[in-house]
Amino acid sequence: MRILVTGAAGFIGSWALAELERRMYNPVGADKISAPNLIQCDVTNLGSLIQLFERVKPAAVVRLAAISGSTRKNEAEQNMRQPEKNFNTNVIETTNICEATRKTRVRSFSLYGCFRFIWQGHEKTGR
Repeated sequence: MRILVTGAAGFIGSWALAELERRMYNPVGADKISAPNLIQCDVTNLGSLIQLFERVKPAAVVRLAAISGSTRKNEAEQNMRQPEKNFNTNVIETTNICEATRKTRVRSFSLYGCFRFIWQGHEKTGR
């Protein structure tokens, strides 16, 4: 079974790709950044995403692409200062993946959100 993993250059995405391969699936990784063995695609661009789906023809999609704030580059603090950018990017990515899945008739779709950003904010505010 061919499975498309978006956000495959990230920590969880790269792990998911390796685990799917270990379990004898046929994973294909995509990410907005250029990386070896991954297809470069910005999932905020619906047209590019549909082209990717048509090229890969996945039976399933695992959505791991997101602005997570989980790097150690002060990204969480930057995201706290730009919550609209974070929200809009993640919503657009999710909407586009849902739409590309519908238009290309992919049968299975898994949505994963990054909770580290939420918990980092939770710890800082003491709530």
